[in-house]
Amino acid sequence: MSRYRANLERFYAAIDTSEFAAAVEFLGEDVDWIWGGVPQTGRAAVQKFLAGGQQSLADRKHRIVAYVEGHGGVAAELAVTAVHSGPLSLPTGPVPPTGKSLNISACHILHVDSDGRFDVSHIYVDFVGLLGQISEPAT
Repeated sequence: MSRYRANLERFYAAIDTSEFAAAVEFLGEDVDWIWGGVPQTGRAAVQKFLAGGQQSLADRKHRIVAYVEGHGGVAAELAVTAVHSGPLSLPTGPVPPTGKSLNISACHILHVDSDGRFDVSHIYVDFVGLLGQISEPAT
């Protein structure tokens, strides 16, 4: 396993265990972070964003489905499971908690700086699939 893949796995593991301070140590100090079109700059902003996300999506688990790296960058296709436990801020507006278990597909594109940290992190989420699960009647 490459160093970058190992760091990405550790990054997700830290998020999954709500160790957000540990997670942002894998990021560059002034990281350019975008999740679902919402930009954040710097480790402190990302740490706050991740903690807020835990309120909305509890019990998060990230699994890398596919991974590639080269030319100073990496990309990972993700399968994420979570429970919709709090208000979820989406580009379409906030969605009240449903308590539903969710399966979220995403793509994570990252650039690696000279220190081996991720200094650009853009995450593209399948919002159509996510909204479809949230809006489905509970069974």
